[in-house]
Amino acid sequence: MKIMFKELQKRLIKYSDVVYYSPMTEEEVSQFEQKVGKKINLVFREFLLTFGFTQDVLRDFEVDERSILEDAEYLKDKLPDYFPISIEVDEFDTIYLMSNSNRTDKIVYKVRDNAGEFGEITKYDTFTNILEKSIQMIEDNPGDRCPNSEKINNYEYMFTSKYYDDFIEILNVVGLKQKTDWRAKYYPENVFGDEIAIFELLGEEVLLERNEDKTEYRLEFDEPILFAKENSISMKIDNLLKAKRIEYEKDEFKLIETE
Repeated sequence: MKIMFKELQKRLIKYSDVVYYSPMTEEEVSQFEQKVGKKINLVFREFLLTFGFTQDVLRDFEVDERSILEDAEYLKDKLPDYFPISIEVDEFDTIYLMSNSNRTDKIVYKVRDNAGEFGEITKYDTFTNILEKSIQMIEDNPGDRCPNSEKINNYEYMFTSKYYDDFIEILNVVGLKQKTDWRAKYYPENVFGDEIAIFELLGEEVLLERNEDKTEYRLEFDEPILFAKENSISMKIDNLLKAKRIEYEKDEFKLIETE
């Protein structure tokens, strides 16, 4: 299995300027399994070790860590022998699964979910065939893909007024500077009373929003996908916030392609 994945990986070398992936380490995959609460399918596990979650190799399929964790919690008692891999296609009510009772099974299964009532579990395709088709699409049309230099990760940080001063102080460490005073988010009518202020981060203008009561704040910014982990502003922010024991929520939207 490992040899086959490495062979698929070799085919992407010539497209390294338009195809991005970040393999996970053995430790990172083990940590993910701990979050899930079970050992995952070995085929999907090898995919994570070869390409990781932050990738656009499976371009027409979304394999998202947060979605998988949410779906795994939802299905743990309902379909305990299967593991959701969160491949999204046209049918929003269809869940795509791999076997956990047979961890070497390459088949991706699908099942319809009607408000917790599940239909028949049927075969969809093999995971390796899905990956093969995706790579073939890259080989056939490499010019259709956005250069990696233009791809970004989008981050949203949400926190409460209790941590506002500490949060701003920490972001000052990574270059955050306030450029405008707070003002109404919408003009001429600001129905919900939200306010925004313009800040500068990474040489770009970013918005910090707060609600009318000044109890909830949201900061959104983009970061080039090619930033190495050790240079990632988001990672530095996370480490600083955790060191200060500041409570926050974070949403990540990876590999957003620019126009």
